[in-house]
Amino acid sequence: MLRCDNWNMRVLNLFTDDLTSCQRLDLHQAIVALAQSGVEEDFRLEFKETWKADEQCPDIAAFANSYGGLLIVGVTNDRQGFPGIPMPPRSDLKTQLDSTIATRISPVPICEVHTCPAPANAGHALALIRVSPQPKLHLYLKGDRPVYVRNGDQTIPARATDLQALLDRVRNAEASGRQLIDPSVDIARDFYVSKATNLSATFAERQDINKRWRSETFCRVTAIPERPLQVGLDVTLEQRFRHSIYSLYPSLAQRLLVGLGTSIAKREDRGGSWYRYHHLDLQRDHEGVWAFNSAGTIQYICEASGRVGTDAADLWSLVDFFVNLDGTLRLTHEMWTSLGYFGAGRFVVQLSVPKLVPIINETHYQPLFHETSLLIPRDAARNLYANYEVSTGRGELLLTYDGRTSQRTETLVTVGNQVLRDLRFGVDVAALRGVLQQFSAF
Repeated sequence: MLRCDNWNMRVLNLFTDDLTSCQRLDLHQAIVALAQSGVEEDFRLEFKETWKADEQCPDIAAFANSYGGLLIVGVTNDRQGFPGIPMPPRSDLKTQLDSTIATRISPVPICEVHTCPAPANAGHALALIRVSPQPKLHLYLKGDRPVYVRNGDQTIPARATDLQALLDRVRNAEASGRQLIDPSVDIARDFYVSKATNLSATFAERQDINKRWRSETFCRVTAIPERPLQVGLDVTLEQRFRHSIYSLYPSLAQRLLVGLGTSIAKREDRGGSWYRYHHLDLQRDHEGVWAFNSAGTIQYICEASGRVGTDAADLWSLVDFFVNLDGTLRLTHEMWTSLGYFGAGRFVVQLSVPKLVPIINETHYQPLFHETSLLIPRDAARNLYANYEVSTGRGELLLTYDGRTSQRTETLVTVGNQVLRDLRFGVDVAALRGVLQQFSAF
């Protein structure tokens, strides 16, 4: 944990402490103290003087495949010097390292990247990469040796016995996982959006649940805290949740304020350990549902298909997709913070768009449902048409405190890229990041 002395945060243990709000000077002092303590490199600790992706990414994959661990870069071999590594001129070092890891290791390991200046070397920084063990087989994608493990203080290609042990661990974890209760299952059950069977019907008829059918086109976002919370559900918390929804998804509030309240149907339902809120825009036939439960899980789902004028509802919007991601990310941060939770969690996104095409003009992707100034250039995400249908994209990452605050844009780019790649889009990550950074809501 972090302890506050004279209002300065002090790191006690680099392996276990919450480093998300750690001051850079404190991180530097902790790295120096650990390096000079005489502790030996072992299964879970590695110091490197320079960053070489083809050498350090196998180290990170090996930590993930073994017991987790710390990789600290920018420390001399004798552990007495701390020259750091060069900071990139046009981007953040943390962002660069995160991106390199994500493109060279699959599945992307759960890891935190923290940096601090190297005081003795201007323009350089120390980097700490903390890797969590996972019951998955992490593959290094470059070269002809894809699987690495830790052997004492070394990273080595997996031998047959190592590989068998890894596969057994994955199978055992999957078998155990099937027996565990998913913390989102109580709100995921019957968690869907619907479409009116007859758009020529009156608003009252469109609202009738018996005259609506379950939609196969949707965007679903789930945030699950790393450890289950113990949330006392009450009317005050439900009211805060509803208020946050309308403040963080501004298009919804705007639709209410322009005299269209009669076309908006709102309802709520609750169970012993969960609460759900429904917002249905009857004029646009667009439904959104938000939920949270007593374990702190937050979930959002909305309709993805839309129309222009009286055309068929065969369109979906890349702009709406990122607005939905951002709104849910900010909602998660606001609710978790109000509950006193500042830890990490899983952020899972699914976009189902069978037989839909993205709405786009000659230069930009456009919104369908959200009133927003965000326009995404078509060069930032090009649809790579294939001779087979791709209908669903999925993305998942570890959501740290930084990932939902100062690094929120990077979270959106990373998980959005995963989803779009599944849907056969070629994404220009730098261009997409630039657009989202300039957009005021982000």
